[in-house]
Amino acid sequence: MKCAIIYSSRYGNGKKCVDVVNEQLKKKGHQVQVINAQEADPKKIPEADLYIFSGASEAFGIAAGIKGYLKNLPSMEGKKFALMSTHRMKKAIALNKMDKLLTSKKKMAKVAAIDFRVEGEVEQGKGLPSDYKNSLREWVEKNL
Repeated sequence: MKCAIIYSSRYGNGKKCVDVVNEQLKKKGHQVQVINAQEADPKKIPEADLYIFSGASEAFGIAAGIKGYLKNLPSMEGKKFALMSTHRMKKAIALNKMDKLLTSKKKMAKVAAIDFRVEGEVEQGKGLPSDYKNSLREWVEKNL
C-alpha cells in the first residue's frame, strides 16, 4: 500500500508521532512518503492509497501549518485518510475540524484517528506521554 503522511509540527511532538507511524508502516511493508505541509504544494499531493494528516490544536482550531494545506487540497473524493493530532487542551479540537474539512469539503473517507495531549515542557518534542510510541504502534496495527 502507498501511504502519504502530511504533517505540521511546531514544537516537534507531532513530528515524533509521524516518525513512529512512518517506521511502523514501513515494517508492515508499505511505501511511505513523508511531507512537511509547510514546504509542500497541496495541489501536487502524491497519489496514495491512504493519506495520514497530522497537525496540532492551536488557539481552539487547527494549527496554521496544516490548516492552509488542507484548505487548499483539491477534491479527493473517495480517498481514505487517517488523522493524528497533539494538543494541550482537554479535547483534541483539531481532530474534529480536520475531519469535517476532509469529509464534507474534500469528500474523503476517514479510517482512523488518534490524538495525544501534551503536557509540561512541550518544546523540542518533550510533551508527549511516556507510552506514545506503543500507542501509535498499536493504532497502526489495528487501523492502518
